[in-house]
Amino acid sequence: SAASDVYKRQGYEYQTWNTDDKSKWERRYKSSESVSRNSFLQNFISAENYYVKNQAYFIDPQKLQSWFAENSQVEYINDTVINVTKDNIVYSLKGERKFDYIINCGGHKAYKIFKGINKELDYYHEHSKPVAGSYLELKLNKTKLQFENNFNLVLGGHHFIHRKDQAVLQIGSTSENNSALYLPRLDLLKGIYSQVKNHIKLEIPEFEAFSAYTGIRHKGHKRMPFMRRVSSNKWAITGLYKNGFSFAFKGAKDIALEIKQELVKS
Repeated sequence: SAASDVYKRQGYEYQTWNTDDKSKWERRYKSSESVSRNSFLQNFISAENYYVKNQAYFIDPQKLQSWFAENSQVEYINDTVINVTKDNIVYSLKGERKFDYIINCGGHKAYKIFKGINKELDYYHEHSKPVAGSYLELKLNKTKLQFENNFNLVLGGHHFIHRKDQAVLQIGSTSENNSALYLPRLDLLKGIYSQVKNHIKLEIPEFEAFSAYTGIRHKGHKRMPFMRRVSSNKWAITGLYKNGFSFAFKGAKDIALEIKQELVKS
């Protein structure tokens, strides 16, 4: 589709492991290949012996957001919500608005505007947690490194990612439960960088050449997303954790269909 051309490109994820971990990964994957039989991996990997190759999509969030803005009949309002009433009046810094339906798609902080309206949602959030994750990024236009395709090499449990359209390398990531701090954990990132560097043959710039970024994911109760009605005219989509680029579309489609069916009945 036109959307896929704009915001995503195909590539591959290579889950790799060495002989010592062979029995562990054989329980997850029915079959694997030898790194020695893959010319691409031979040029990169120095420590691993086996791999599994999976098709992946490398999404550019900014291009995806722009595509939605240009191809949907939606009014975007940059504002801060203060309160939402039972009869769907939204109070914000810019005033107040009334809506027929409200879908709260926020993370762990946005839940507060729905607090107290649904016991299941309250329980869900009481047993959920924010998870801070930091990663490294290097802009390749500042280096001599060039790669033809998108790829994600999983080396010793860490990720070495090339995003062709964005011309960047990414290494990561950290994962800190019950943390909503946006300050990157440089101490942990240095350890990840060193481990990745030891797993590859490629010469990459020193740690100081990379920029560090942090994001906060919302880890739902039992790692399950919450995507359903919470009152007669309100829905919540939250706790997507690492699956925001897949579950979000399913949740939006299901809720939109539910609202459409109600409108037809009325």
